[in-house]
Amino acid sequence: MRSNAQRRSEKVQKSTEADGTEKLPELIEPAKFTEEKLKEALAKLQAMTVGKEDPEYAAALEAVRRATAAVTGTDPIDGTPYDPVPSTPEIEPYKGLPVELAALQERLLADADDAKHITDTLSSAIKELEKVGNGAAKLTEGLEKLHRADLKLASGAKRLAGAAETLGNGLSRLSGGAEALVGGIDRLGGGAETLAAGLLGGAEESAPLETGLEEASVQVLDGKRRINRQATQVAETTPGLFNSGYFVLSALDGTPPGTREKINETIDLRKGGQAATMLVVSDYGFNTPGSIRLNKKLNRDAANLSEEADLTTAVAGGAAQLNDYSHVTRQRIPWIVIAITIATFLMLMVVLRALPLAAIAVVLNLLTVAVAFGVLTVLSDIPDDWPLGGHNYIDAVGATLIFGLVFGLSIDYAVFLLSRMREHYDTHGDNAAAVNFGLERTAGVITGAAAIMMAVFIAFAGAPIATVSQLGVGLTVAVLLDATVVRIVLLPALMLLLGDRVWWLPKPLARVIPKFSV
Repeated sequence: MRSNAQRRSEKVQKSTEADGTEKLPELIEPAKFTEEKLKEALAKLQAMTVGKEDPEYAAALEAVRRATAAVTGTDPIDGTPYDPVPSTPEIEPYKGLPVELAALQERLLADADDAKHITDTLSSAIKELEKVGNGAAKLTEGLEKLHRADLKLASGAKRLAGAAETLGNGLSRLSGGAEALVGGIDRLGGGAETLAAGLLGGAEESAPLETGLEEASVQVLDGKRRINRQATQVAETTPGLFNSGYFVLSALDGTPPGTREKINETIDLRKGGQAATMLVVSDYGFNTPGSIRLNKKLNRDAANLSEEADLTTAVAGGAAQLNDYSHVTRQRIPWIVIAITIATFLMLMVVLRALPLAAIAVVLNLLTVAVAFGVLTVLSDIPDDWPLGGHNYIDAVGATLIFGLVFGLSIDYAVFLLSRMREHYDTHGDNAAAVNFGLERTAGVITGAAAIMMAVFIAFAGAPIATVSQLGVGLTVAVLLDATVVRIVLLPALMLLLGDRVWWLPKPLARVIPKFSV
């Protein structure tokens, strides 16, 4: 319907409108003029007296008479209706060329209106069919999910049947065990009676045990002294035995509460190992060149210590984490910029259906981001006691946020402006008029939105935290630049310089990519 019916309907509509509003008015005037001149020529021929004797006079008079009848629809002499072809009762008689052209114009305009209604109906039908297609896709997806759920349900039912069979076997075994337990209880009752009799008899024989315990206490004390001597010998022969982390923690666990409170942060490692921490206080601020150099030096020293002492070492802490984050960000952000740029270019190409215009919009977005980071770089040299000063480095977290937010806001402004231009260009085909139309329709919206966002971002700029302050400054500069210089000056100027070439799109791409109504 879109490729055949709708396109042909639109073609018929445009052709009919053009004929009815442009071509026919051009024909009506010459027809009226011809009618007047023929009537005038006929009157002059009839009024002639001298030339009637000319042999060609009768033929000329008859030719003018017929021409006048063909134009007006009535013979000017006898009033007979002009009939160019043998008429039939169902066909309305011929009324003259000007009248017929005017009637044809009315019919063409009515046909154009009908074609427009047909085009609108086809467009509405296509949209409804697209909705039906989307609903059918969702229905198919739901049926597939339902089928997978049925398979899982069947598998669960099968496992449940197996478990029920296992449960039945277990209950049978439990029943046999209960019978055995009853028998054991009966035997335990007999054993209890035998135990009571044995204890009564053993009470008389326990008296010599007291004497034996006194002798054993003397032997235990003597054994304790021997164990201490043996422990000393073991410590001398195997010095690493009592150096285990578990051994140290066990010994400290029995100390008074005050000592235990002081050792709450003792590091307990697996396999009884021991650990130590060393606190290094840097003279440099976060993410500065000096902090980065110190972090690299500590990593080298830790690696050397690990190799020489057979230890596991690492450098941790907020400064080290921030340096690592900055290092990873510097490595990855070019790829992020490339990926977002390509994705944005493809999106704008589909929406605007213009390769040069999409490329210009992306390049101007990158220019806005570059200027924002340039301003932040300049501000990093401002002293601490100056406004916006004290941040001598660009925070890595803030840099990532600034790039993402600035690029997103710039794309918003670009779509606002360029979609209106595309709309006007599709209707009238005039690039300069489309640029003026887009600026008139969106300049106020873009300026108002930029003013609101700048009022918010400026409040962030005065924050003492580098991430928040730089985020506010970068976004303020980017929004101000994008809403004034880029969108209102640079972009329209480049579009006017390129002219209609800015809307170019290769025909193979035009056939492949979908067409959206902006």
